[in-house]
Amino acid sequence: MIEKNALLKALGEGIVVVTFTKKDGTERVMECTRSPQLIPLEQSPKGETQEVTEATDNIRVFDIQAQGWRSFNYSSLKG
Repeated sequence: MIEKNALLKALGEGIVVVTFTKKDGTERVMECTRSPQLIPLEQSPKGETQEVTEATDNIRVFDIQAQGWRSFNYSSLKG
């Protein structure tokens, strides 16, 4: 599995396809990014952005397909 810092770096530079297990137990594949250049201006974060810390493994990303913000838990990442 990719290391958390490497994943965050890749998300900040472009589109990443992640596979993870949702809270309901189903598997989800998502094309996502955290790169400001790839997020529509009207969807850009306003104010502070949520950073990932050791205390929380939630990673907030922009879903390219759904054109909206989503999050997933790093510990549920499969690929």
